[in-house]
Amino acid sequence: MSTMTYKGFEIEAAPSRLRSGEWTVKVHISIKRDGNTLSRTCDALDTFPTREEATHYCFDFGKKVIDGQVKEFSLDDL
Repeated sequence: MSTMTYKGFEIEAAPSRLRSGEWTVKVHISIKRDGNTLSRTCDALDTFPTREEATHYCFDFGKKVIDGQVKEFSLDDL
């Protein structure tokens, strides 16, 4: 799995392969506060033909979640 840091959060890309051979998008977003690591898992319905494409989109998706652009996922309580 690949990770990146964005605005103090760590985004971990965790794409998974479907039976169809396509790849889905799932990210684990975490932040360290007061010595504790708080995290949330978010996924999208998008699918991609390769793991590399899905991983790339995972990071874009994670940034959008952090920026509050995905209303289905909030990080306000982290």
